[in-house]
Amino acid sequence: MENLKFEVEALEPMKKKITVEVPSEEVVRYVNSEFDEVSKTAKLSGFRAGKIPREILQQRYGGKVLSGAAEKLIEKSFPEILKQEKLVPADKPTFEVTQISETTALKYFATLFVRPRPKIEGYKELKLDKRKSEVSEEEVESNLLKLLDGQADFKAVNRTADDGDMAILDFTGDIAGKPIPDGKGTNQPIIVGDTIIPGFDIALKGKKAGDELDVDTSFPDDYYDKSLAGKEAHFSLVVKEIRERRVPALDNDFAKLFGSATMSDLKKRVTEELKQGKDIQEEQRLKGEAIDVLIEKNPFEIPDVMITKYYEGIMKSVAKMNEESGNPKVMDMTEETLDKYREIAVLHAKRDIILDAVAEQEKVIVGTADMDAAAKKMAAPKGEDPDRLIAKLAREGSLSMFIDGLKDEKVFDILLKRQSMAEAAGA
Repeated sequence: MENLKFEVEALEPMKKKITVEVPSEEVVRYVNSEFDEVSKTAKLSGFRAGKIPREILQQRYGGKVLSGAAEKLIEKSFPEILKQEKLVPADKPTFEVTQISETTALKYFATLFVRPRPKIEGYKELKLDKRKSEVSEEEVESNLLKLLDGQADFKAVNRTADDGDMAILDFTGDIAGKPIPDGKGTNQPIIVGDTIIPGFDIALKGKKAGDELDVDTSFPDDYYDKSLAGKEAHFSLVVKEIRERRVPALDNDFAKLFGSATMSDLKKRVTEELKQGKDIQEEQRLKGEAIDVLIEKNPFEIPDVMITKYYEGIMKSVAKMNEESGNPKVMDMTEETLDKYREIAVLHAKRDIILDAVAEQEKVIVGTADMDAAAKKMAAPKGEDPDRLIAKLAREGSLSMFIDGLKDEKVFDILLKRQSMAEAAGA
């Protein structure tokens, strides 16, 4: 926008007041455009659509036109000022129009908190100790046993129940003679020795199919259904069947279930996957260490509005996780826990500021080739089309987050000196 005038005033270190004057010729152009739009839709008795005289439109819609023109001029001019001054708002700015008419300049001012733009020192001299990822035989065996456990099934047996067996039950329950809501079940499986209701495991042990028994017990104080927690109850049980847990042998047939020809091949695959997981963990540790070092070397303040924004984002995530786990009472947290989340918010904010600053200092750019390569990598496991994936991200409003993530990874390439570290690790 030509002939745009503005002045930036520092109210606080990170709070700015920007006074702006948009030239009258721009105002006239936008006001005329607004009147043209109003004329197309305005309906007044005695006039055809689009033929209402300007002076009548001014009388009826003058205020609306000026307000619309001012809003559009601010939307056009303010981002240009931010770009020119290299200012990034930490929160939504507030605007106040001080002068607007059909023929004079638009004057307004904006008040905003801005993100810090510190000059980051020492990022090229970071000395990080990359630990070699090693996988022990015990870890491989443990993971193979987990795979084995996942293939276990239960077979009916003609004997009494023991720990680890599955008992198939019919049951009814009551509290003080009144049926428990949803306290009746048919063909319900319960693992002997592993039940959330005390007494069931002891009562079932040594029983066989066809046995009937009564169990008097109390629901745990922390039982998920608060209406039952801590209450004494009576259950009548009928044992329908006892099933024994059986696991397959660790042999080549077992390996084939996971796409490996032999157990040796499966062990190699498990070892590689464990190593890849440890490599990723080590990468995350190094990223955190790099950021911690740079925060210590480059102290800077951040505005409270920015901390609050990050804090609210963290709390929304915590609330969502609690809700998914069946414990939506996020606000039951102690003050100490809430303070901890606020500290995390500060660290997250400083991390993003540092990454942005290094990206600017190193002139890091995310190009089309970077986006295409990342999209292909993301889409390949699901068999998706990479171009459609990018289009989907754009529709969902997530494309900028995707690009920011790629930019951050480029910055971490610089901080961690990935290439040289990879060569050192392989030496």
